[in-house]
Amino acid sequence: MRGPSFTVDTACSGSLVVLHLSCKNLRPGESSRAIIRGVSVILNPDHTSIRCYTFDSRANGHARVIRQSGLNEDGRTTGIALLSGKPQEALSWRLYKKKAGLNPL
Repeated sequence: MRGPSFTVDTACSGSLVVLHLSCKNLRPGESSRAIIRGVSVILNPDHTSIRCYTFDSRANGHARVIRQSGLNEDGRTTGIALLSGKPQEALSWRLYKKKAGLNPL
């Protein structure tokens, strides 16, 4: 494997930030593929009903299609896990309508 390789530590958003940075690298053709790794604690296995076994002989072909990605920083909030709704909503609309050309309604 050759190409950019880096570690991102942004607390709970690290995997999503790396996903976004990988998409930005793939779109213009700077890379032909990306491997993204993240760590998560799943406290309730009922939330993960689909298994894809990536890079395994049991792989079943499940994949998600990413039409667009984006990041923002929504300013100071009352807690580290509490998002500020308005900036998140604005980012979602911008990505759906202007970047991906989709109507989310």
